[in-house]
Amino acid sequence: MLRLWSTNQTVINWSVAADWTIRDDYHLLFSFRTDEYFSDFIPEQDGFNPAIKQWDNYHFTIGTQRNFGWSEWIVGLRYNYAKRNDYPQPISFSDPSEDNFFRGETATGTIKSTGFQLMLSYTFTFGNTSKEN
Repeated sequence: MLRLWSTNQTVINWSVAADWTIRDDYHLLFSFRTDEYFSDFIPEQDGFNPAIKQWDNYHFTIGTQRNFGWSEWIVGLRYNYAKRNDYPQPISFSDPSEDNFFRGETATGTIKSTGFQLMLSYTFTFGNTSKEN
């Protein structure tokens, strides 16, 4: 028998972005957004609790946009960070006993995630007669 359930909490994710025009053909871009933790943690369900959905993620982006005639380039860098201080340990090999030889006495710990991403975008506008070459 197939059983499905969903355990999601209500969260509010927010973002802020800015676009500064340096020249008519050159822009500086910035953004920040949150990806808040929304899933309930069910420790008895192995495989049901993906780690990435058990912490809050924060994304910072900075980039530039440059126009060349009918072409547009966007180059940016995104950094993301996440941390949770009370993440439950799946196993622990410290202080094993006969009753828990393969799992150990589990506790909670700190888990972190960071990442960098390079973003490249190229757009060519066909038939755009309003821009000069």
